[in-house]
Amino acid sequence: MELLFSYDLQKDIENYKRASRSTNSRTPTEMETRYRAEYGSEFEDHKLEAFVSQLIVEQGLDLSIQTKLISAAWQPIEVEFFKRVELIFGISSPLDQIKVFLTTDSRCSYNIDHGYFFVCASRPFQNRTIMHELLHFWTWWKFHLEVESGRMTKECYNDVKESLTELLNVEFQDLLDGARDGGYPQHQKLRIVINKTWLKEKDINLVFEAASKFCHLSN
Repeated sequence: MELLFSYDLQKDIENYKRASRSTNSRTPTEMETRYRAEYGSEFEDHKLEAFVSQLIVEQGLDLSIQTKLISAAWQPIEVEFFKRVELIFGISSPLDQIKVFLTTDSRCSYNIDHGYFFVCASRPFQNRTIMHELLHFWTWWKFHLEVESGRMTKECYNDVKESLTELLNVEFQDLLDGARDGGYPQHQKLRIVINKTWLKEKDINLVFEAASKFCHLSN
């Protein structure tokens, strides 16, 4: 299992459109706000291409260098991260590779079906975001049948999978280089449930069950 880092303008455009539909945060990013002010409310490919291309020039972004910096920062912890996450979830990745695309936006989307996610291009250290997104992958691989069977709503699953990144603060703190995964304001109580249950049980199935119950009761 390895991560492949690269920049692709068309993928960057895709991320803008996907990220603008985020259900976890309705607040537009700085780049979304600027785009709407300059090009209107519709996210159209040709307009986004012009916007992103202009942005890269203005910011003096060398995306080849940024790709190398982000990849280089990840490499020292890659093996240890995969070792721990496989132990926690009890499964290995079904993919040999996952692609990591850089984006000029600050909000990053992902696509588990096609095996890729995004990280912000303007910052050379993206390990927290990388681990955050990868936990979404493992959560889906482990628990997707809960959603597909109808036992769990998509809305509740979204809350639980976002909150499960609390595990980064417990089991991966030494790999975060001082960063924390804070999560969204609406998930703070659920993250406490996950934290306490994990520290008590150290069983991802029991954690997911407790989080699911809390989510359903809250809703």
